[in-house]
Amino acid sequence: MIYLIHAGLLLSGCFAYYWLLLRNETHFSLNRWVLLGCLVGSLVLPLVTVPAAWSLRKALVTESVVPDATEPSSSVANTSLISRAGTSATESAATKAEMTPATAPPPASTTTGQIITTQDQQTARASLPAGINYGKLLWLIYLGGVAIFGLHFLVQLGYLIVKVIRHPGFDAGGFHLVELKEEAAPYSFWNRVFLNPDRYDPETYHQIVQHEAVHVRQRHSIDLLLAELVVIVQWCNPFAWLYRRAIENNLEFLTDAEVIRQGEDPVDYQMSLVKVAVPNFPLGLTTSYNQSLLEKRITMMKSKKSSLASGWKYLTILPLLLLSVIQFNAVAQTAPVPAPDHEAASPVAIPHPAPAAEPVSAPAETAIAVAVSPVAASEATSFPLPAMTVQVSPAPAVTPVPDVVILPVANPAVSATNEDFDKARRSWTAEIEDDEVCFTFIVTQGDRQHLSTNSRCFPRAELGTLPTGQTGDFSLQRESGTVTFNGVFNGPEGLGSFDFLPDPNFRKMLAAKGYDGYEDMELLHFFFIDFTSGYLDYLNREDYKPTERELFKLAIFGLSEDEFRSALSGYQTAGYGKPDMDKMIELRIHGVNDKYINELSGLGYKDLTLDDVMKARIHGLSADFVEDMTKAGFRKMQFDDIINLSIHGVSSAYVAELKDLGYDNLSPDDVLEARIHGVRTEHIENLREAGLGNLSLEDARNAAIHGVNASYVSELAELGYTSLKIDDVITAKIHGVSKRKIGDLKKAGLTGLSLDDASKAAIHGVNADQVQELRDMGYTELEFDDYVTARIHGITPRFVQSYEVLGYGKIPFEQLTKLKIHGVSADYIRKYRRDGDDINDLIGDKIRGRHRN
Repeated sequence: MIYLIHAGLLLSGCFAYYWLLLRNETHFSLNRWVLLGCLVGSLVLPLVTVPAAWSLRKALVTESVVPDATEPSSSVANTSLISRAGTSATESAATKAEMTPATAPPPASTTTGQIITTQDQQTARASLPAGINYGKLLWLIYLGGVAIFGLHFLVQLGYLIVKVIRHPGFDAGGFHLVELKEEAAPYSFWNRVFLNPDRYDPETYHQIVQHEAVHVRQRHSIDLLLAELVVIVQWCNPFAWLYRRAIENNLEFLTDAEVIRQGEDPVDYQMSLVKVAVPNFPLGLTTSYNQSLLEKRITMMKSKKSSLASGWKYLTILPLLLLSVIQFNAVAQTAPVPAPDHEAASPVAIPHPAPAAEPVSAPAETAIAVAVSPVAASEATSFPLPAMTVQVSPAPAVTPVPDVVILPVANPAVSATNEDFDKARRSWTAEIEDDEVCFTFIVTQGDRQHLSTNSRCFPRAELGTLPTGQTGDFSLQRESGTVTFNGVFNGPEGLGSFDFLPDPNFRKMLAAKGYDGYEDMELLHFFFIDFTSGYLDYLNREDYKPTERELFKLAIFGLSEDEFRSALSGYQTAGYGKPDMDKMIELRIHGVNDKYINELSGLGYKDLTLDDVMKARIHGLSADFVEDMTKAGFRKMQFDDIINLSIHGVSSAYVAELKDLGYDNLSPDDVLEARIHGVRTEHIENLREAGLGNLSLEDARNAAIHGVNASYVSELAELGYTSLKIDDVITAKIHGVSKRKIGDLKKAGLTGLSLDDASKAAIHGVNADQVQELRDMGYTELEFDDYVTARIHGITPRFVQSYEVLGYGKIPFEQLTKLKIHGVSADYIRKYRRDGDDINDLIGDKIRGRHRN
């Protein structure tokens, strides 16, 4: 929580700095990096620990010390404040402070009435009425908000990813253009630009694409994703929302400036903004054509460019952030120097291996989270650590107690306390198999929310007489506790309920060895693997010193003592030495044992790392698979090659199918690429039947990548495109050539187009509307290539009309092209035309670079 507050304050400060000093500057690209840098800095800087010699907190704490022993209440208050900040232990005088377990007796003192003992604190706490834990309530509200906004983020992201997958669009030069039919404002995400071309005239369409292309090429989606993630974790901070809006607005300013820099006419471009200013905004994760306030964007386009003199504004923020680090960040503590005199202050003693310490005024509980095994359990649990109490004896001066920090671990998916376990419904089902009885234990709560499901087999002899025909009780006792079963068996199958009572001596044994605070439900997992004190002694002898978290992971993942011994012996025999505890558990999860290692070695895969062995196990590399690949003609393959084949499901049957189609002499890479890209034998056969014979495997792969199928080939054939080559069909598919588009062009009078022409039309956006507009202006004799030229160079009705008002009438299309290419605009003519000049004179002077006055 402290971290979140610190990060939120930094984020708020960065936004205030940007809003006051930078938002009106036109260094939009620099503003982008400042906003991103501050965003990342606000999350990272609170984690930095500052050396004591650099921190300003030391001086501030020293000034706050009141060295007056006659005011004990003040001294105690100062001690409480300073112990949080932490300073060097070289003060001239100090208060003797000692951290002891809560069960230890209070220390004696000759100063009556000035000692705060553990007993006093417990008495004071007991006298307070029980009430709502507002801190926990606020934390739950915060987590609820994170869950809601996180889910909203994932829904948006999933929607966009699905849209990207379903609508590949066509390559428009560095990005993919997706033409939609739905009524939505234009937007872009990652490398896709989405818009409905039917809603805009050709010139506006061109400017929209140009605008969104800038968003795509500059990867603005990254900025928005980062901003959205910060809003999720800082949803309760209003400045986080304002910060996201600032990032969005600056991206629009940056894009507008880049479009104009590329040569777009500012007035025309601003008019396109007005046309597209519609209320149906797209998703928040996308860069939209009209996301910011229109008036502000136009104002920024007209603003005078910021000078280099404003550079100080960008440099000042760095020392301000540095100042915040040395002022507010945690201080790295060093061991205090012992005092030579017993009367002087002694250094603070922090007992080991005690995992946490807390002030007496604020006892708390720390949770350690453990991930859940996919093999044997379905829950994650947490367990509290023993509380520690700080006792303070006042003295003439005070030395602060350094902070003891416990690094957080991931929160568990389900945390079952003893109260939860007592209220839960605990049931079992079982099946007798020879000399064993295999149980499935199910713990549910409320509306059948599963807290855990575990399957374990026990020797039948240990269970005693099993009740048959009618309900009865039986039990199983182990060092960790006793499970009492109530239920009935009908033949080999049984069901009922159970209860678990932990053994008090087992708890004491764990506590004596530094493992305290496990809940009953967590101890049940120790019962399942028959965990004993001897197991713990064995681990210590083998130099494994498991933490509480690691010890619980042993239990929850079902790694019993016999299995641990056997696995460790096997790894050592195979030459892997002694893996660490986490690796032992990981190997157990994936079922890696000496038998499997020897199997790989027998297949020729020796000298593998344990990570390689796990990778092989996860992806199903076995003797059967190697034999299957040998049948396919792939012998003595490298480890990485055969793993890749296994990952992607390559089989000898798949290779045989490809060979039946005439693809011989295949390499593993050929087959792998075909499999990855979804090349199927029926797909190839259908393409051949549609007229694409003699396909190479590479052709078939490219067809699969770009979605070329038999129905698309048939669609082209209906339009008169027969005897096609696969490359032509793929090109047409990539650029979005469709029956509808070609049909529209034919209706507009563009008949007899080759498939190459149709691809060009799709690439450059030549459509029926453009053809009709130019014809309405009198250009009725244009060829297809002329329309492509008009689209490439931006020859639009507005461009043509701008010359008509100057008195030139209908200008030949060839001259219009020259005017556009050489930048002889209507404004240029108004400014430089002299009496007697015709258009060719103006074009000639512009080409030769002659200056007209």
